[in-house]
Amino acid sequence: STSECMRDPVIVVATGMTYERNAISEWFSKHDTDPSTGVELGKNKQLVSNVITRKMIDAWSRGCLGM
Repeated sequence: STSECMRDPVIVVATGMTYERNAISEWFSKHDTDPSTGVELGKNKQLVSNVITRKMIDAWSRGCLGM
């Protein structure tokens, strides 16, 4: 955990979990598992941008969510 607001959230396709791209890339350089689920990924470490999460973070940071 980086303890910072995500700037580039990505989904680990195999598990559906979302992480900050830099943090999960660093994790994957040393591990073959998903850090939250413990699922063994081997070479199945495909990442895709989590667009909806990024839009929600952008809206929140601009104060648009009204919470």
